[in-house]
Amino acid sequence: MDKYTEDLKKKADRARVSQERRADLSRRFKSSGNRILSGWNELLERQNSEKGDRIIVWWRLRTVDPVIGMFVLSAIITHLILTLTTPLEDFRKLLHRGSLADYLYLAVTLGGFLFIGWAAVDVVRFKLWRRSLGFRLVGWADLVDDAQLELRQWRACSIRIELKSETNDSREAVKALSQLFALEANKSYYAAESESDARRREAWIASEEGLSGSVNLRVAWKVYKFLSGPVKKYQKARGAIDTVRIELKGESFYVSAPSAD
Repeated sequence: MDKYTEDLKKKADRARVSQERRADLSRRFKSSGNRILSGWNELLERQNSEKGDRIIVWWRLRTVDPVIGMFVLSAIITHLILTLTTPLEDFRKLLHRGSLADYLYLAVTLGGFLFIGWAAVDVVRFKLWRRSLGFRLVGWADLVDDAQLELRQWRACSIRIELKSETNDSREAVKALSQLFALEANKSYYAAESESDARRREAWIASEEGLSGSVNLRVAWKVYKFLSGPVKKYQKARGAIDTVRIELKGESFYVSAPSAD
């Protein structure tokens, strides 16, 4: 075999080896891509299976009023655009040689970022809160996924804390927790425009059967704070709670507020 033919053979061998390596790399890449896609699909499925903890639910409970929500969202977006399009050197000039108005602008800018950071932490806490409760929670998704539940739209609701084994101490603790929630939830009741509207709402009452009252978006947020706060702390300290059941009753109803005129 002459040198020319030998060089051609080596070149062909190198091309074959290179092709095999590319094919192997492609297989590995596809395998990794499939694993990533599979993991992403599992993440989406988990997100869809935990609808009660979606970001949109947090947004509804936090802003309550759609108009307020859109105003806050617009303010955040405007703040980000203005901040990210301002050169860093301009901020330095404002800091060293700025007027009182410039210092106020810097303070608002810093406050905006602090607010965004706080909101991000609050969202993460909301999305993870049910995982560390230590007890079963039934009915939360039904509560927050009720599309008709709004600031002025109410619905009858009950909350029952079921104990693993009832003792005098655990019953008294649950009674105290229930009374605390009733007092806090009733603070969310705005003055109704008429007595007939006011009578449609039931104030929250703690009894031996559990808690009962009326719920709107503001009260729903209080339910979240109640379960993720004092109830969770009691569960960690005593481990006495087995299940908390939230039950919606009847149809939703509208309670008007007095007009501003």
